[in-house]
Amino acid sequence: EYYLAAGRLLHYKRFDLIIDAFLKLGLPLKIVGLGPEFDSLRKRASLLTTNYSLPTTIQFLGYVSEEKLRELYAGAKAFIMANEEDFGLVTAEAQACGTPVIASNVYGLRDSVVHERTGLLVQPNNVLSMASAMEFMITKTSDRKVFSRNARLWAQNYSWDVAASRLYQVIVSELSEAKRGSFAFSPASR
Repeated sequence: EYYLAAGRLLHYKRFDLIIDAFLKLGLPLKIVGLGPEFDSLRKRASLLTTNYSLPTTIQFLGYVSEEKLRELYAGAKAFIMANEEDFGLVTAEAQACGTPVIASNVYGLRDSVVHERTGLLVQPNNVLSMASAMEFMITKTSDRKVFSRNARLWAQNYSWDVAASRLYQVIVSELSEAKRGSFAFSPASR
């Protein structure tokens, strides 16, 4: 059993915070991805593990194929995301595999994770808040199973078919408005 974090390893994605939370609890974490922070994050995990006599619970997997990533999503207790800024396509991918998400409670991620329904939103940049959410996922197995089921259903909102259908509805609506002379995207309305 393990948790999963994935993405381009960049400073603003706060993988350092995820590492700190996991080492604090001694929980198994797999990190997928490459980027400029790869070596420094591995070094951080190693130093903290050595300096504080902590068990080695973090694996850096680097690049994995899309098929392997789906397997990792599906096998994880939860997907962890500490970003401060974006929607996070990886959260939708994880949920499509039935994996609940623990993410920072910030603008974009609030759109992709439904708090206490498809996962948990935590205080941004707060190791204790993240650790608390991870403990919840460990102790509340029945809730985690409900989150998993809900996550899979919620992720269907982000399928290509749903996106195409919504775009089609917008186009039809706008064309209808244009025929009535009230086209919303006309230069005069800007």
